[in-house]
Amino acid sequence: MILDFFTQMAAAFLLSAPHYVLCSVPFFSDLRVKKRTVIAMILVTSVVMAVSRASIYTFIPDPRILEPLFLLGFYIIYFIQYKTYFAVCTAKLFYIFLVVQAYSSLLNVAGKFMQLLIFPESQYPVDSWIYIGITLLMMTATYPFLFRFFKNTFSEVFHQYPDRGFWKLCITPFLYFVIIMVYTTILPAKLLFSGWEMFVVFVLIALTGLTTYFLTLRTGVDMAENIRQKTEMEGQLALQAQRFLQLTENIEHARVARHDLRHHLSVIATYVNDGNMDGLRAYLNDYTDNLPEDAIAPLCHNYAVDAVARHYLSRLSEISVELNIRFQLPAKIGIPDSELCIVFGNILENAVESCLRQKEGRRFITARCETTARRVQLTVDNSGDDCGKNYKTERYKGLGVGLNSVRAVAEKYGGTLNFCRENGVYKTSVMLLIQPNEGNKSDRAIHAVQSRS
Repeated sequence: MILDFFTQMAAAFLLSAPHYVLCSVPFFSDLRVKKRTVIAMILVTSVVMAVSRASIYTFIPDPRILEPLFLLGFYIIYFIQYKTYFAVCTAKLFYIFLVVQAYSSLLNVAGKFMQLLIFPESQYPVDSWIYIGITLLMMTATYPFLFRFFKNTFSEVFHQYPDRGFWKLCITPFLYFVIIMVYTTILPAKLLFSGWEMFVVFVLIALTGLTTYFLTLRTGVDMAENIRQKTEMEGQLALQAQRFLQLTENIEHARVARHDLRHHLSVIATYVNDGNMDGLRAYLNDYTDNLPEDAIAPLCHNYAVDAVARHYLSRLSEISVELNIRFQLPAKIGIPDSELCIVFGNILENAVESCLRQKEGRRFITARCETTARRVQLTVDNSGDDCGKNYKTERYKGLGVGLNSVRAVAEKYGGTLNFCRENGVYKTSVMLLIQPNEGNKSDRAIHAVQSRS
């Protein structure tokens, strides 16, 4: 009995712990804690689960009735732990759990079937070292491919797909999970594992389920990508409209300036023709004192970003707002001006709108942009109403068109978009990574800007 206990414990640990590691692979970039903390949590919980399962299979006459409830309980424990350690929406965690559970079920049933096929004298419900060895061989053959797929393709897909609406993709995996739980609980062990017909049916169901998961997810991601491109296009069109509006305003200001200049030249010519130097001097002094100053001085060397930023900040001219803006941004950095304008324009527009809506208190906007050969970092802090409650989040929920465009640009360049409200201040930061082959082209320009700053 002691040998059976340790055999069951080894089977439960060796054939389950790797799967829980697999569940965490797509979300390594979303960790709230260190990786070793998660690995330690998986190992400790897997040991506890293995001891508990071995006890059930060793000391209870018919363990197959309790096994679904036992497994479900530990699934919930693992899920709560993952939700604690990863900054990922519940639906995405649930989806990956269901996919890995389907993979695990396929290996376990196939391992048991092959054990009984090769060693017919084996006991049906009890795990053995033969079963463990066969299942581990199948896991060794398939696990590296699945690990790499989860780390690369799955991770990229999960971060592209928006959190909202992901629950719909979990319907098919959940139904399959229910089918497998009922299938392996109700059917007698001998019929389930030794009959070719039942085994073939199970494999076909499993493969159909896994294929459906991936196809459904891929279709959803393609739809999300289309939405992202449409949103990005709308953002670019909105920025083009703003730039056209500013160009129109500049043309009108130039026309008025030309008209005024003709008037001033006429007055100056009259003073010169009359030889009235004192009158000319007084007129010029008065004209110089009344020249309008630029409301906002140039902010950076990138003309497009400078124009968009000054356009939005100029809307604050009629209210009292403390502006502290310093942008270190060269003319060319390897990221298209249209995408830089999406980032700078939308974030500054939000800050300006927040100040315009603010009814009382100190109004301010502090913005910094730092550019190196490898990244662009924009941080904007601004005041606003409803700043009493603090919160932090790494991902926006319910994004509008503007911030969806910013997030799309940030993800395109391997960067991040973060937001928090802390101590009465809205804080937004965006980081964009410059591709090495493009960043090298701008090293000299960036160095020149840094030396002048």
